[in-house]
Amino acid sequence: MHEQGLQLNSPKGVPEALGVGLCRSAYVARLAAVNRGCVMTSTSMSSKRPLVLLLEDDRASAEAMQIILRDWGAEVVHGANIAHISSAAGARTTQANIIITDFHLPGADGVSTAQQLRERAPLAQVLVLSGSLNNDARLAAKSAGYAFLAKPAPPGDIVAWLNRTNALAE
Repeated sequence: MHEQGLQLNSPKGVPEALGVGLCRSAYVARLAAVNRGCVMTSTSMSSKRPLVLLLEDDRASAEAMQIILRDWGAEVVHGANIAHISSAAGARTTQANIIITDFHLPGADGVSTAQQLRERAPLAQVLVLSGSLNNDARLAAKSAGYAFLAKPAPPGDIVAWLNRTNALAE
């Protein structure tokens, strides 16, 4: 198992191996324990929880990202593709504040999927994640006006983006 990731000031004795995209199920369980010892929440969070639509087809990455997002204070609707998200979120899709998507999704790319979702939630901010070694994902995200982070994305970078995005929306 690859253990590359971000070192978080974890409680003593808790192994550290985080990086969304390289996490595996055993590490996701540890992430929950690690997060309890880390500062990963926003102090500027309003009383209304932001609705985040998370498009991620890798189960371990999705679990890790959901922990980060929920610890930050978001309500998360997860799906592996646009059909799953649309079904799970239903009419609330229009209320999405944030869309976070992997670039490589089954049958589509994350940028075009986010564009489809933004037709229903035009004010949603978008973050595209990709572990791709070429710049195609970064260029596609930037040309669409979306933020981009390379996988494995350090949780601190994700939270910093969420805090900046949330501050702009308030």
